Amino acid sequence: MNGKVKQSAVDLEEDFKLPITEFLIVTCKNVEMRVEFNNENNEHINSIGTLHLTPHYLIYRDYKDYQYLNYTIHLGNVRKMEKVNNSEQLMIVLTLSGEIKKKLLIRFNKFTQNGSNFIINLKRCLVNDIDIAKNIMPKFNDKLMTSSYIKNFNELLNKNNLLDIDSSKPDSKNELNFGLGLGSIYGFPGDKVITKQEVKEKLWRELFVKNGSGLQIIKNADFYKLVRVGICDIFRGEVWENLSGAMYQKFQQPGIYKEILESNMSKHSQAVEDIEKDVKRSLPEYSGFLENAAGIDSLRNVLVAYSWKNPEVGYCQAMNIVAAELLIYMGEEETFWCISQLCENYLKGYYSKNMEGIILDQQILEILIREKIPVLYSHIQRYDIQITVMTLSWFLSLFTTVLPLEYSARIMDIFWVNGGRLTLFQISLAILKICGENLLLSTDDAHFVTIFREFFNNVTHQKFQRIMVTAFKEFGVIDYKLINQLTAEIEQSDIHGKWQR
Repeated sequence: MNGKVKQSAVDLEEDFKLPITEFLIVTCKNVEMRVEFNNENNEHINSIGTLHLTPHYLIYRDYKDYQYLNYTIHLGNVRKMEKVNNSEQLMIVLTLSGEIKKKLLIRFNKFTQNGSNFIINLKRCLVNDIDIAKNIMPKFNDKLMTSSYIKNFNELLNKNNLLDIDSSKPDSKNELNFGLGLGSIYGFPGDKVITKQEVKEKLWRELFVKNGSGLQIIKNADFYKLVRVGICDIFRGEVWENLSGAMYQKFQQPGIYKEILESNMSKHSQAVEDIEKDVKRSLPEYSGFLENAAGIDSLRNVLVAYSWKNPEVGYCQAMNIVAAELLIYMGEEETFWCISQLCENYLKGYYSKNMEGIILDQQILEILIREKIPVLYSHIQRYDIQITVMTLSWFLSLFTTVLPLEYSARIMDIFWVNGGRLTLFQISLAILKICGENLLLSTDDAHFVTIFREFFNNVTHQKFQRIMVTAFKEFGVIDYKLINQLTAEIEQSDIHGKWQR
């Protein structure tokens, strides 16, 4: 789920992407969870796992596989709490808000510790969040892309006029401040037929109706299966925002983005100057970033705001590329918080002055090449090929600078789920493996660059699928335990001035 080795202690910011203001109140292990979706099929999920409570969130993770069932629900979405009278076991039922009421049946069995304490604290937290539940959360939920889409869909369904589902597309850049990305104006990258957008739209719509969305979504095997297949373009921004934790940050700090922009509007800095140099040459292949297009101002706003939010990072080249891709699928404020999560949580040290994070990961990649593709590694060593100089941009831009946008977006789908770095290693190794035969015929850096350029310029849907299959089947054995082990060994070798493995 993240880049750290799993510890017994819970790190709410690192493990669950919650705001730093949240803190752990109580944890219950061996909790029996039953989610009832209350739909026409009476679907439900049974699970045993760990339950955490913070001042504003209820967090659950299945023991065996968090992708089987997990959720991080804001308590402002809990509409009702009932305690089931049972002399032998403690049990509560929580009803969540929404047109289709979902119920969480939580049983604290005889192996559960802190059950009574959990219920007492949960009641107190729910009381404290009454104002949020009544006045703030409904407005937040109504502004979600998924909420407005499903409401519009149902209205058109009742009118038997689904052909007009896209008739409310925004026609001005002002809409970008309300969660809608450039794609809603300029179109999304890729061929809708090849990427099967119509089918994906139906599947994702059905999932949101059943599982909820925003700060009350239930993530199960169906959710992660759809992510792996590819998130539907129109829902992609909201899913990224949720997976990255940006949505939690935005909800906790409403208006901060606009406040930072306005309070620093007339100020100048080196970061602002550097941003101005790069902003007009970000993703020129996408019409939303051409001269005078809406994306230019939005990209500038996001990067400038972040440079003032985090002066230690300020601005680093490649941030503009990643932010530009995010803006295709989400609004300015959402992009701002996603970039914050990227720099401060997912890829720490990548976009810093000394770039220690990205340098470390290039060392790790070289070790992984040696261990997983030894023939290619020997060839690289023999001819002194500087492979990491070429892969550096892959990592910094999340492959956006080399792959067509519709495919780099697919990588970003997986990136937010897997915690970032792991995905970058697996995809890089897959590309090196697929290009291996041609690379072994090359004896200098220039020829390597040419091979990669030709490969990326000719990526088709079938070739991209091969990259993904190779990455997650052949290199799926690479996990964060191994990455952290390599990190520790490299750091130890730096201290003692030697490397041995």
